[in-house]
Amino acid sequence: MRKPAGPHMEHSGERFTVTVDYGLEEYKQFVRDFLPQYLESRHGNRNRYWPWNWPVTEKAMMFILVPLIFKWKKSKVGVCEFTFSKSGLTRRSRSGSAYRSWDQVPRVHELSTAYLIELDSGGAMPLPYRVLTESQRALFDSFAARAG
Repeated sequence: MRKPAGPHMEHSGERFTVTVDYGLEEYKQFVRDFLPQYLESRHGNRNRYWPWNWPVTEKAMMFILVPLIFKWKKSKVGVCEFTFSKSGLTRRSRSGSAYRSWDQVPRVHELSTAYLIELDSGGAMPLPYRVLTESQRALFDSFAARAG
Protein backbone atom coordinates (compact mmCIF):
# COMPACT_ATOMS: atom_id res chain seq x y z
CA MET A 1 0.00 0.00 0.00
CA ARG A 2 1.43 3.38 -1.01
CA LYS A 3 1.99 5.75 1.90
CA PRO A 4 0.96 9.41 1.77
CA ALA A 5 3.52 12.12 2.38
CA GLY A 6 4.84 12.38 5.90
CA PRO A 7 6.24 9.86 8.37
CA HIS A 8 2.85 8.77 9.76
CA MET A 9 -0.80 9.70 9.98
CA GLU A 10 -1.98 11.83 12.88
CA HIS A 11 -5.27 10.36 14.04
CA SER A 12 -7.41 13.13 15.46
CA GLY A 13 -10.62 12.99 17.45
CA GLU A 14 -12.39 9.73 18.14
CA ARG A 15 -10.50 6.64 17.10
CA PHE A 16 -10.28 2.93 17.78
CA THR A 17 -7.82 0.12 17.19
CA VAL A 18 -8.55 -3.52 16.37
CA THR A 19 -6.35 -6.53 15.70
CA VAL A 20 -7.18 -8.95 12.88
CA ASP A 21 -5.79 -12.46 12.45
CA TYR A 22 -7.41 -13.65 9.22
CA GLY A 23 -8.47 -17.25 8.68
CA LEU A 24 -8.63 -19.15 5.38
CA GLU A 25 -12.39 -19.81 5.48
CA GLU A 26 -13.22 -16.15 6.10
CA TYR A 27 -10.79 -15.14 3.34
CA LYS A 28 -12.64 -17.50 0.97
CA GLN A 29 -15.90 -15.83 2.02
CA PHE A 30 -14.46 -12.38 1.17
CA VAL A 31 -13.64 -13.71 -2.30
CA ARG A 32 -17.07 -15.39 -2.71
CA ASP A 33 -18.80 -12.15 -1.77
CA PHE A 34 -16.70 -9.69 -3.71
CA LEU A 35 -15.65 -11.53 -6.90
CA PRO A 36 -19.13 -11.45 -8.52
CA GLN A 37 -19.41 -7.70 -7.77
CA TYR A 38 -15.95 -7.08 -9.18
CA LEU A 39 -16.50 -9.13 -12.35
CA GLU A 40 -19.85 -7.46 -13.00
CA SER A 41 -18.32 -3.99 -12.59
CA ARG A 42 -15.56 -4.91 -15.07
CA HIS A 43 -17.45 -7.06 -17.56
CA GLY A 44 -21.16 -6.40 -17.10
CA ASN A 45 -23.52 -9.31 -16.55
CA ARG A 46 -21.87 -12.67 -15.94
CA ASN A 47 -21.61 -14.73 -19.09
CA ARG A 48 -21.84 -18.42 -18.16
CA TYR A 49 -20.20 -19.32 -21.50
CA TRP A 50 -16.98 -17.67 -20.34
CA PRO A 51 -14.86 -20.42 -18.67
CA TRP A 52 -14.06 -18.15 -15.71
CA ASN A 53 -17.75 -18.23 -14.76
CA TRP A 54 -18.20 -21.99 -14.97
CA PRO A 55 -19.10 -23.47 -11.57
CA VAL A 56 -16.28 -26.03 -11.85
CA THR A 57 -13.76 -23.22 -12.43
CA GLU A 58 -15.08 -21.28 -9.43
CA LYS A 59 -14.84 -24.39 -7.21
CA ALA A 60 -11.29 -25.14 -8.40
CA MET A 61 -10.27 -21.55 -7.74
CA MET A 62 -11.63 -21.73 -4.17
CA PHE A 63 -9.93 -25.08 -3.58
CA ILE A 64 -6.52 -24.38 -5.19
CA LEU A 65 -5.85 -20.73 -6.03
CA VAL A 66 -7.42 -18.90 -3.07
CA PRO A 67 -5.61 -21.00 -0.41
CA LEU A 68 -2.27 -20.37 -2.17
CA ILE A 69 -2.90 -16.62 -2.31
CA PHE A 70 -4.03 -16.64 1.32
CA LYS A 71 -0.91 -18.50 2.47
CA TRP A 72 1.33 -16.07 0.58
CA LYS A 73 -0.49 -13.00 1.95
CA LYS A 74 -0.54 -14.40 5.48
CA SER A 75 3.24 -15.02 5.38
CA LYS A 76 3.84 -11.51 4.03
CA VAL A 77 1.39 -9.55 6.21
CA GLY A 78 0.57 -11.75 9.23
CA VAL A 79 -1.62 -10.31 11.98
CA CYS A 80 -2.80 -6.74 11.29
CA GLU A 81 -3.49 -3.92 13.70
CA PHE A 82 -5.81 -1.26 12.31
CA THR A 83 -6.41 2.21 13.74
CA PHE A 84 -9.39 4.15 12.38
CA SER A 85 -10.29 7.80 12.89
CA LYS A 86 -12.00 10.62 11.02
CA SER A 87 -8.57 11.31 9.45
CA GLY A 88 -8.23 7.86 7.91
CA LEU A 89 -6.72 4.50 8.73
CA THR A 90 -3.39 2.99 9.65
CA ARG A 91 -2.51 -0.68 9.23
CA ARG A 92 0.47 -2.13 11.07
CA SER A 93 1.60 -5.60 10.04
CA ARG A 94 4.65 -7.76 9.51
CA SER A 95 5.31 -5.85 6.28
CA GLY A 96 5.32 -2.44 8.04
CA SER A 97 2.90 0.43 8.52
CA ALA A 98 0.65 1.87 5.86
CA TYR A 99 -1.60 4.93 5.98
CA ARG A 100 -4.60 6.17 4.05
CA SER A 101 -6.77 9.23 4.44
CA TRP A 102 -10.45 8.65 3.65
CA ASP A 103 -10.14 10.55 0.37
CA GLN A 104 -7.66 7.83 -0.70
CA VAL A 105 -10.36 5.19 -0.15
CA PRO A 106 -12.69 5.22 -3.17
CA ARG A 107 -15.26 2.93 -1.56
CA VAL A 108 -16.01 0.71 1.41
CA HIS A 109 -17.99 -2.41 0.45
CA GLU A 110 -20.25 -4.16 2.96
CA LEU A 111 -19.90 -7.91 2.44
CA SER A 112 -21.65 -10.71 4.34
CA THR A 113 -18.92 -11.05 6.99
CA ALA A 114 -16.70 -7.99 6.55
CA TYR A 115 -16.15 -4.53 5.22
CA LEU A 116 -13.84 -4.44 2.23
CA ILE A 117 -11.88 -1.20 2.16
CA GLU A 118 -11.03 -0.44 -1.47
CA LEU A 119 -7.77 1.48 -1.94
CA ASP A 120 -6.95 4.06 -4.60
CA SER A 121 -3.83 2.02 -5.46
CA GLY A 122 -6.02 -0.88 -6.59
CA GLY A 123 -5.70 -3.08 -3.51
CA ALA A 124 -8.20 -3.71 -0.74
CA MET A 125 -8.22 -4.52 2.97
CA PRO A 126 -10.93 -6.67 4.56
CA LEU A 127 -12.13 -5.75 8.04
CA PRO A 128 -14.15 -8.63 9.54
CA TYR A 129 -17.25 -7.63 11.47
CA ARG A 130 -16.24 -10.17 14.15
CA VAL A 131 -13.42 -7.90 15.43
CA LEU A 132 -15.71 -4.88 15.93
CA THR A 133 -17.91 -4.08 18.87
CA GLU A 134 -21.30 -2.54 18.12
CA SER A 135 -20.01 0.94 19.01
CA GLN A 136 -16.83 0.47 16.91
CA ARG A 137 -18.93 -0.60 13.95
CA ALA A 138 -21.11 2.53 14.27
CA LEU A 139 -17.99 4.69 14.53
CA PHE A 140 -16.43 2.94 11.51
CA ASP A 141 -19.60 3.60 9.50
CA SER A 142 -19.35 7.31 10.34
CA PHE A 143 -15.67 7.38 9.32
CA ALA A 144 -16.21 5.34 6.15
CA ALA A 145 -18.89 7.81 5.02
CA ARG A 146 -15.91 10.09 4.25
CA ALA A 147 -14.56 7.60 1.66
CA GLY A 148 -14.34 8.77 -1.91
